[in-house]
Amino acid sequence: MDEVDLTQPPALAFASTQVSATSSDSPQSLIVQNGGNAALTFTSLATGTASFRLSGKGTCTNSTVLAESGFCTESVNFTPQTIGALTDTLTLTDNNLNVAGSKQTAALSGTGAVGSKTINFTPPASPAPVGTSATLVATASNGDPVTFSVTAGTGNASISGGNVISYLTTGTVTVNANSAATATFSAAPTVSYTVTINDTPLVFLAGSSKVASLDTGGVVASPAVAGGGVGAAVDSSGYVWSINSGGGGVTSITPAGAVGTSYTSLGLSGATALAMDGYSHIVVANGNGSTVVFTNTGAIVSTTQGSTSAGGSGVAIDISGNIWVTNAAANSVDKIIGGAAPVSPLAKAVQNATPGAKP
Repeated sequence: MDEVDLTQPPALAFASTQVSATSSDSPQSLIVQNGGNAALTFTSLATGTASFRLSGKGTCTNSTVLAESGFCTESVNFTPQTIGALTDTLTLTDNNLNVAGSKQTAALSGTGAVGSKTINFTPPASPAPVGTSATLVATASNGDPVTFSVTAGTGNASISGGNVISYLTTGTVTVNANSAATATFSAAPTVSYTVTINDTPLVFLAGSSKVASLDTGGVVASPAVAGGGVGAAVDSSGYVWSINSGGGGVTSITPAGAVGTSYTSLGLSGATALAMDGYSHIVVANGNGSTVVFTNTGAIVSTTQGSTSAGGSGVAIDISGNIWVTNAAANSVDKIIGGAAPVSPLAKAVQNATPGAKP
C-alpha cells in the first residue's frame, strides 16, 4: 500500500484590505484530495495568526477521513489585524505516507491597509438653557475613543470629565467630536454642532407661602422655599417676586430658587396681586384698592389713591405703562395712567390725565 505525495502545495493570495475588515474575496477555498490507495485521516487544521482564520464553510474537519480518491474543501477568511504585507500558513496535520503527524501546508498572503473611520455624533439639544449641562454622546465606527472640544464661543461653555458640556453664558458654542489617528486607522473626519445658549426658562409656582421652580420639562428645578406664596412675577435679573402670606410684604427668590430679600415696609396691606413692568418695577394691588409701585431694591416709586371698593384681584401692565387692576368683588377694572405719583384730589388728577391717577 502506498500514497502519492503531491509536493507542490497550493497558495491563497487575498486582496489588500483595511485593518479589521474582511477582504472582498474572502473566503477563498482549496480542495484536499487523497491521491493514495489508503485512507487519509486529518487530526488538525489550523492557521497561525488572527489575520487568517478558517471560515467554517469548508468540509474538511479535524477528524475527517478521506477514502482513496476522496476529497474535501477548506476555506479561509482574511481580516488583517496590522498594516503591511502579511503571510501565514494553513497547516493540515494527517497520516500522509502512513506517518502520523505529517503536515501539509498552503501558503496564505495579503496586505493590511490603513483603515478609515467615521464618527456618529448625537446632536446636542439646541437651544440649551444657560447654567445647565449635558452629556455629549459620540462613537467611532471602529470603536476608537472620541474626544470633544469647544472651537467657537469658548467663553460660553466648557467641557469637563471628557464628555460633559456646561453652558456658562448666553450666546452660541460650537462643539467638535474627533477621533485621532492610530497605528491602524487614519483620523476620522471632524463632526461639529452649534448650540444656542438661552436664558434659563423656568416656570415659578407660588402657593402655601412658598415658591418653587420647574424646568421646561416639568421637573422641579429648585425646591419650594419659604417666602412669598401669593402670585409671582420675574424681574430683568431673573429674580422672582411674590407677595407674602397675609399681604403685608413681598419676598424675592433668586434664579436658583433661594430666598432673596423680603420687604415689609412698603405700605402694603392685604396685597392680593402683583406684576412687573419693563423697568423691573414691582406693581402690587392692595386690599384697600390702592396700588403700590416700587423698585426691585425696595424704593417706592408711587402709591395710587385708594378706592372705596374692595381690593384688586389681578394686576397687569400694558405697552404704554398703564396699570390695569381687576376687582372681582365689584366686577370692575381700574386703569392707572402711566405710573408716576398721583396728584390729589383724585378728580382733578383724572381731569388733567395726570400719570398715576385712576380714571
